Amino acid sequence: MIKIIVFDFDGTLVDSNEIKEDLFFHVGEEYFPESSSIMSKILNDSNYKTRKDIFREFYNACISQKTNYSSASEVVTEMIDSYTHLAEKSVIKAEEIEGAGMALERLNNNYPLFINSATPSNTLKNIIYERDWLHYFKEIYGSDNSKVDNLKKICLSMNEEPANALMIGDSEADYDCSRSIGSEFFGYKYSYNDEHVVLHSLSEIESRISCLNQPESD
Repeated sequence: MIKIIVFDFDGTLVDSNEIKEDLFFHVGEEYFPESSSIMSKILNDSNYKTRKDIFREFYNACISQKTNYSSASEVVTEMIDSYTHLAEKSVIKAEEIEGAGMALERLNNNYPLFINSATPSNTLKNIIYERDWLHYFKEIYGSDNSKVDNLKKICLSMNEEPANALMIGDSEADYDCSRSIGSEFFGYKYSYNDEHVVLHSLSEIESRISCLNQPESD
């Protein structure tokens, strides 16, 4: 029985995946010109990496190039800060996934809603505040902890079994997160295997939950 709904953010509620990917290249090129091929390789393998992981790996791969920075920590921190600032401004203005606001309005009437994202918590809360969505969510969890730890914390805070929580996301990371603790998973335009529901529209969430919640016939 689904009693809690947990959303990923980028690519699930806001059409921001491409925006954020482009910004990795933009920031990388500012510090290390002609480095797009290096960033591309890192991003292709970044399913479980934070922006800190990505920029640290990027710096290490580019270190052979001439640089005026005195330490890895200095330039990595600057790249992260630049990326975070640009991403926050861009995602605030990004288009919502079609029907996201309407879906949140309806679902909020019947379920406690949460965000579980790989974006830093303070940045994520600022974005959601500026988009006027803050009132929809009981709590917002970002990359201060892993998605798995966040989902466990959500279930504990609501005194619910993981099986009563539904994670809605658009990636393998979201699928693995939910299944690792025994929660249900809906993939928004994302199919990992035949074991989970694929949503083609956020308007399908309620009907799909109703089907899931129906008792099995003998």
